[in-house]
Amino acid sequence: MQWGSYLIDILGIKFKILSQSESDLTIQSQKGNDYRIFIQEINLNKERSVKIQKEDLREPNSNLWVCLVLIMEGVEPTPYLIPSLQLTDPDNFVFIYNKLNAPFEHLSNYEIKVFKNGMQRLNEFTIESRIEQLDIQNSNKQLISLFCSDELRFPNSQDCSY
Repeated sequence: MQWGSYLIDILGIKFKILSQSESDLTIQSQKGNDYRIFIQEINLNKERSVKIQKEDLREPNSNLWVCLVLIMEGVEPTPYLIPSLQLTDPDNFVFIYNKLNAPFEHLSNYEIKVFKNGMQRLNEFTIESRIEQLDIQNSNKQLISLFCSDELRFPNSQDCSY
């Protein structure tokens, strides 16, 4: 579903949503910088790692981020904002690159593991600690709602221009 140019206001913070698909969205900060956010959920009641196909991310770069949302029954969803370049420099602890050679190269993937001993590393990528890198004015903890809200998926939007 493509939305075109819309404005979404979440707790007083405005984003221009340039496009959205089933797994990602492109936003523009108030300073005019565009970012692609690849959204990946993981249900911790069922699994402890998630694999993202290399082809799905296309080419990791400084404007591409992975929003990993941890979902667990009875707990508020917890988002993490991970620079895509982190995936290209894996630590083989929490972040792993599963590279396959031809003819299976297209099946290569990035893996993110969620486990007790890895949480300290993963917590380096909380929304609170990373959001300033998106240069969004007045950013703070309220942005957690951007990546966990139904409003993002079904926003009350309006045509806009900054």
